[in-house]
Amino acid sequence: MSLLEIKSLSAAYGNNTILDNVSFSIQSGELCALLGLNGSGKTTLLNAVCGFLRSTGEVCINGIGCSRMNEKKRAKYISYLPQSFSDQDGRNVIDVVLMGFNPHLGLLEFPGAGHRLKAAEALAAVGMECRMNSSFDTLSQGEKQLVAFARTLLSDPAILILDEATSSID
Repeated sequence: MSLLEIKSLSAAYGNNTILDNVSFSIQSGELCALLGLNGSGKTTLLNAVCGFLRSTGEVCINGIGCSRMNEKKRAKYISYLPQSFSDQDGRNVIDVVLMGFNPHLGLLEFPGAGHRLKAAEALAAVGMECRMNSSFDTLSQGEKQLVAFARTLLSDPAILILDEATSSID
């Protein structure tokens, strides 16, 4: 059984079809790179797989159709690192990283001391522990990318989807 299987996936923006009948599968432990020209649909494909974009066809994780998963359940399987980030309204770096635990927390549950320790370790792993208490909004794009990568790792997903993961990183 494939870890990720895409069957006849199609997506459009309005009347402009970007993906048409795309199918492929990825096995557990496999690394897959998506290459193409600017504007060829790479990010559209990733957004459709993550469920951020309405699409037709089927996305399955370990044989389970994602259409049967709510956002929280899907987030336990797939972690997505976007090309760019929205402002975080003055949140500290550590709080942004702690968001990686959201798929694993219950309703009204907040990250505890153990979560904070793991978040600090993830920041150290990407070389950003010195910015832990800084405002996320004051970071450079490269620093934001590293912090977001630390957050992505914390969710412990089966699938990591990285959209231009090295952009802005020197």
